Amino acid sequence: MNKKLSISKNKVFEEISTYNSILLFLDYDGTLAPFADNPAEAYPLPGVIELIKHLNDTEKYSISLITGRRLKDLRKFINLKDIYYAGTHGLEIITADGNELSPGKDRGLKNTDLNNIRDFFKKEYLIDPDYSLEDKGLVLTLHHPTTINKDKIIKHLETIIRKREYEILPGRKIIEIRPRFWNKGDAVKLLIQEIKEKNKIDSYLPIYIGDDSTDEDVFKILNNGIGIYVENENKINTSADYTVKNPTEVLTFLQELKALLLK
Repeated sequence: MNKKLSISKNKVFEEISTYNSILLFLDYDGTLAPFADNPAEAYPLPGVIELIKHLNDTEKYSISLITGRRLKDLRKFINLKDIYYAGTHGLEIITADGNELSPGKDRGLKNTDLNNIRDFFKKEYLIDPDYSLEDKGLVLTLHHPTTINKDKIIKHLETIIRKREYEILPGRKIIEIRPRFWNKGDAVKLLIQEIKEKNKIDSYLPIYIGDDSTDEDVFKILNNGIGIYVENENKINTSADYTVKNPTEVLTFLQELKALLLK
């Protein structure tokens, strides 16, 4: 059973204080920003951007934002220099130096399956204004109302896609179809290596904060790190070490990290 971060902060902060380098990875929706019916209106909580910039400007912290959104959409909300960005579950990556990494290129994936899924969604669901399709190239995200029969949709999708290449991932009011070869966990591994090489560090503590099933790919590989799951309205069986309730508690945690620097 995961511990509430609120009852374990002293232990967490004690561990943080023993490292000179903290690699802090942050999801966006449901973590830094409350959910909104319109994803284009899911703004970060007041003060979040300033806290990220402050922490990243210190020698102790390196900040990375990891999201299922496309990077161009994420950077409409947060567009700071000198931090790392990973969008579309890590298929798009921009380093703190501005270099672009594209793990999704040259993988030989065919778009036939995705085109068939686009047609399926258009015919069966997009005629209803309560549904929308977010097309991210190699990733498709169907946004849907709360009360739907997800199992029926997933069963139909399984007849369309090739399971070896794509997977279906239900989330909070979404169903995503994404390539199997890459996920947020792979992106975090790559970014850790990039940050280590850039900053020439051997000893570091990775911390990841996220709220959805896609973040489990990180929690499962975060060896010797700290995983924090943001519950929001859903409680899942998570591999994270700790839990917090909502983005407001994430904001409080970031504020406490800032205060810890002054001690």
